Amino acid sequence: MKTYLKNLLVFISICGVMTLLLATTNYFTAPIIKENERTATNKALKEVMPKGETFEMVDISTFTLPEKVTEVYKETGGVGYVVKLTTSGYGSGMVIMCGVDMNGTVTGTTCIASNETLGYEKTFGENFTNKNNAEIDSVDTVAGATKTTEAYKDAVIDAVNTANVLAKENGGAK
Repeated sequence: MKTYLKNLLVFISICGVMTLLLATTNYFTAPIIKENERTATNKALKEVMPKGETFEMVDISTFTLPEKVTEVYKETGGVGYVVKLTTSGYGSGMVIMCGVDMNGTVTGTTCIASNETLGYEKTFGENFTNKNNAEIDSVDTVAGATKTTEAYKDAVIDAVNTANVLAKENGGAK
């Protein structure tokens, strides 16, 4: 019985020390991780909406938007919106940011995270720049990457529709 209690105390002590070490590590790294995420988001915002200066997150909880839409940022000068979407192509977890001006024209699109193996989704967004909803359908999918490029195209359409809904609510052109 003494060995059992001794082993239990050693185990509990090891778990306690490990918990303390992990909590301390998290305490010091969490702000750094958050700042890196903010920097990456700001870089992507500027990339997809080059004319944008400053952005603020929009509360989308009151809108009925596609499930893919996870976040929306409004450019404070009235240039347009940047929509962040999570979609699935061949694999899951493809995160796309799409800038849309107040007239419903795509200002830029980028894939910021992907589990796809093809890699084409990184540059596929360039095909949508300066296109509106009517023109997006004319963008060709890529043979061998059809699931990925179709999902990307659908996400861009959802982004334009989302921006149009928000622009209409805020007195925009569409």
